[in-house]
Amino acid sequence: MSCVEYFLAMTAPHATVVRREQMRVQTENRFAVGTAGCQRHM
Repeated sequence: MSCVEYFLAMTAPHATVVRREQMRVQTENRFAVGTAGCQRHM
């Protein structure tokens, strides 16, 4: 088994958790940017 396949096999169970975490961070960043933009306009 190649290193990549081994890595994917090891991380597969965590992939959904990581993806969910990334989505949450992106959402928070977007919210923070939107809030900063609103404050800048005010």
